[in-house]
Amino acid sequence: MLETMKKREVAAKFGVTERTIENWVKQGKLPAPGYLGGRPYWLAAAIEEFIFTKFKLSQHK
Repeated sequence: MLETMKKREVAAKFGVTERTIENWVKQGKLPAPGYLGGRPYWLAAAIEEFIFTKFKLSQHK
């Protein structure tokens, strides 16, 4: 079964507010969520991959 994360969980992972998560999605800084029952969810693996990729890229600067 795929593990999902709610907006508040994603916000907690990054140490930001839920509004910041919304802004990041609108700005294309964070992958867009999928929606179940009208609520946004992210695949935990997608968030982990996003973090890993950003960390890896920052090491090359």
